[in-house]
Amino acid sequence: MRASDGSVEWLEDFITEWHGPRRPGYGLTETELPEFLPVPLQRLYRHAGRWPGPDPEEHVPDSPGIFQQQDVLVRAEALSLHEGTVEFLSENQDSWTCRVTAAGPAAPVVLSNAHWMWDDGSEDEYTPLTPSLEQFLTSFVLQETVFGCRNLATTSEPAALPKQSIPLWLDGWYVFEEPSHSFWSVDTALVADISGTRWVGWNGPDTPSAELGKLQMIRS
Repeated sequence: MRASDGSVEWLEDFITEWHGPRRPGYGLTETELPEFLPVPLQRLYRHAGRWPGPDPEEHVPDSPGIFQQQDVLVRAEALSLHEGTVEFLSENQDSWTCRVTAAGPAAPVVLSNAHWMWDDGSEDEYTPLTPSLEQFLTSFVLQETVFGCRNLATTSEPAALPKQSIPLWLDGWYVFEEPSHSFWSVDTALVADISGTRWVGWNGPDTPSAELGKLQMIRS
């Protein structure tokens, strides 16, 4: 597994490598997507916009279940314009949402109202985020992949990562005002440091390397 270059092409390869072969119906066709959707999001939806999660019954039919584990990628059928922007993602309890400027000649800009949770801003005020759309999607997809693993654990005392760790995406930006998301591949597990908390996710029966520290199971 190679490190991300922050592109959608890398995400497409990663999704298939981690989740398995892409089957008919896992993505949407070009005609099923609105023209106002920026190209990076079009590509993500075309590749995996209907890829079911580990428990499809937990999601509305035709939902991108693998991207609805912690935060939620909006179903393609629910995408709509809001004053020149597209709302494409929401926090799992609808505390905040993210929008992106509609397709056009300029590079798409990601905006969010998440800032109201730590400053005096209004929930109705959407402000631009630092990362590009592709960089934002990289942090998001890797986050959802970790939280969607069959086995999920955390540790209160993160140890130094084993020598065999492969850095996938370090100091990635998300909705916060500083880098908050880092990810590594460690054998068959994914390790994430998100806002100061270390998470470990894996799908197989074997417990990850003891070098990752004492794990506190969240789900198995």
